[in-house]
This record gives sequence, C-alpha cells and structure tokens, in this order.
Amino acid sequence: MVIGNGQEYTLVINYNNKIVTALFLLFFITGGLGLWGQQDKGILSKGQYNYETGMYSIDITIASSEPLKADSRFNLETRVEEQIDEIFLNNISGLIVDSSNILKDRFKDDMSLVHKMKVLAQSGTKTYSRFSRDKKSVTIRYAFSFFGDNGLLSLLVMHERPVPIRHFIGFAPTKKFSGLVIYAKGEYPVFGTNQTGKLQPAVFFRIFDENMDLVLNRQMCDPGFLRKWGMAEYSMEWDEKGTTARVGAFPYYTMASMIFGRHTTDIILPQDVVEKLLSIDENLNLLKEGRILIILDDLELTVSNP
Repeated sequence: MVIGNGQEYTLVINYNNKIVTALFLLFFITGGLGLWGQQDKGILSKGQYNYETGMYSIDITIASSEPLKADSRFNLETRVEEQIDEIFLNNISGLIVDSSNILKDRFKDDMSLVHKMKVLAQSGTKTYSRFSRDKKSVTIRYAFSFFGDNGLLSLLVMHERPVPIRHFIGFAPTKKFSGLVIYAKGEYPVFGTNQTGKLQPAVFFRIFDENMDLVLNRQMCDPGFLRKWGMAEYSMEWDEKGTTARVGAFPYYTMASMIFGRHTTDIILPQDVVEKLLSIDENLNLLKEGRILIILDDLELTVSNP
C-alpha cells in the first residue's frame, strides 16, 4: 500500500479462470490527484474489472456518523454524479499500461487523454444504489465498458494498421495453431538483473525471443482485436471450455523462460518456440489477433502513483 499526494492506492488482481479482477482501493485524505480537479473527502471507491464481461465497475461509498434518512440518498447520488469524472480517473490512474508506464504517466504526457477519459466517465451506467444495514453509508455502483469501440482500451490504441510481425528465416518444424497458451506461474529470472520475479499483468506487454529480438508488441496487433479483447487473456489456470473462443481447440502450449521490464510485464519465450510461431502466416495471425492466454499466479499487486 503506497501513500502519495494525500492518497492511498492499493491494486489487487485476482485471477480466477475466466475472470480477472482489479481492485483499486482509494481513500481520499486531502483531495484529488491535482491533474483533474478536487475530490471530496470521505468518499471510498473500489474499482473492479471483470474479464468475463469486459466491464469495469466502481463501488462508491459515502459514510456518515449518523444513520442516513431515506430521502438523503438522492442528494448523495447527485453528489457522486457530479464528481464521477474525478472518481473514475483516480481509480484507473494506477493501471499498469505497459512495462514502463502506469496510466497516470500517460495522463502527464497527454492531457487530451484526460479529457477523453472524462468523456468516457460520463458514459458509465449506474447499476445500483443501496444503504448499508445500519443506514450509516450508501454505496453506488457505476459500470464502464473496458473493451469495444467506446471502451477504455480504445482510448489507448493509437495505431490504425498493425506493423508487420517478422517472419523467421529458416526451417522450423511447425504446424498451424489456433492460439497460444503461455504458462507463467512462479518466479522467473528478470533479464538484465541478478533477480527473479513474477510476471505482472498489463494492458499491453511485449514478447521477445532469447536473443531479445522483439516478437510482439501492441503496434503489431490488429487494432480491431485490441479493442475487442486486448492483447491476451490472463487466468489462474487453463479452462478449456472458457477459453476456447479465444485460443481455439488446438493451441500451442509453452512456458516463459524469462521476464523483462520495469514492471516485469514482458515475456521471453524459448527460441525454438518463437521459430515455430514465426514460420507460417497462420501463426503470425494468432499473435496479431491476440489469441493468447497467459496463466499466472493469484497475486496482489501494489501500484504506486508518484
């Protein structure tokens, strides 16, 4: 848990088969992040991402020392609605975008992205509002699309056409695969260091071979598929029924050999595996279309917002 700029940020990611949950717990002590306005004190918000539904929801709780009257809920809902931009931005600011950046870094580099995220925040749907049993708090839930043309991810996809993925020059015994399953549980050597670490999930990641030649990054992915379902699906274990739609009935199974990046989000695959994947167009396409499943440990990840 990291405290910075008067805020406390905790990101917890649980991988359970088809569902990836990202819990962003923020308690606003002195106000907002300073980039997009002032946040009311006493508002507790928790964001939850469901990979199965492709929805990102935020539970917003306002507490009182005394029981609240029934007719006060409307005023509290209005108060939250007036601040939904700041609440949304504060919740998603710690999201790991790639091996070097969290989303707040992108906000600093591109203030127009803040405006676009505010527009997206206004598209959220209020799904419920309810009092606690003791009537001393009210919780209001908003839901936002993560995927799709109007989803959060669409604002981070900047290219219109994918950069070609390189072909392997030479002979490699291979065949057409329907997808790629990468087992990455446990700790792996971190390239360029004497340390080991765990692979961390991110919106975008890179794949390298053991010579550190680039195999895949976000620019090589079809932007339509990125908006549809991202670069890969993260899961705690292989669930054939739940992931067939993504990786198909005949995926290639492999393991990471090393990991890389400041946030250890990037994957290094064995050389012979890369050669199999890059030898024929059908396997290049599965990479380009994000037909990838990455199996990770169930982990807790704390994101700092400096």
